[in-house]
Amino acid sequence: MACSRPANTFKTLGGGVPVHYDREPPLFPLGSKGKPASFAVESSFENQLDATMTELWKKCPLGKADIILSAGAFVCKSGQHGQGLAFDLDGIWWGSRLVLAKQYHSDSRAYLGIEAILRKHVGTVLNFEYNAAHQDHWHLDPGTSPGFDSGSRSRVLYLQMALRKLFAQPVKVDGLFSDETRKGVHAVFAALGLATAAEMDTDSKVDKALAKHWMAFLDAAATEGLAALAPTALARAVAPTPLQLLATLHDTLEDELPEHPARKTIERAIENFADHPDIAAVLASSA
Repeated sequence: MACSRPANTFKTLGGGVPVHYDREPPLFPLGSKGKPASFAVESSFENQLDATMTELWKKCPLGKADIILSAGAFVCKSGQHGQGLAFDLDGIWWGSRLVLAKQYHSDSRAYLGIEAILRKHVGTVLNFEYNAAHQDHWHLDPGTSPGFDSGSRSRVLYLQMALRKLFAQPVKVDGLFSDETRKGVHAVFAALGLATAAEMDTDSKVDKALAKHWMAFLDAAATEGLAALAPTALARAVAPTPLQLLATLHDTLEDELPEHPARKTIERAIENFADHPDIAAVLASSA
């Protein structure tokens, strides 16, 4: 196919932070500090990316990052990449602290805090839960406008991920805008003071509140998630307790094998393991 590489290129974003390519093993594999590179996108989209990163540095307790990791931008193929209107974000280094998209399960709060800022500026964001192809990066493109759309699977997935991981709501992460998801929105919006119970006493009112206050919700999600990167939080970071590891295992099963026929068998095996007197004593001591 015929492609036209954009004349516009960049090597830094967000006020001079270098963007490195980290998809060239063995010297520059995914999650390394990569190597300096030049990325081609249309200038209007570069401006969006630049504004996104600038706000992220302002909201992040660690401030301005040291390196942005990317899998690329313009690629001669169909879709937004082939038009110079897409960017793949692998992760971000702040000093020795790396937030890597691939490590969503072990670093979900920071991951979701970053994504909240991405979604404020860029309409289309495809993430870890969207499909297997996006489990190691965020895909960003301006093909849609920022804002909430209950018919957008990627937006509903993020909403559910944030409700579950940042605000402790027991919602299923499936991309379907269900009554369970609305219930989670109702609880969180009321707690955050974004809308009163009276303003959300019907499904249609919940939907309107979500559309109206989506940006404010993203701000709250950014604050909640990026708090995991606060120096005090990093200083307090310790190895997870056995009980926390068990909870993470249950979350992983629910996220990765929601409808798998073996899920119940695995859960019973875990429960039997946890019920063993010796293991139960360890779990109780770590509570």
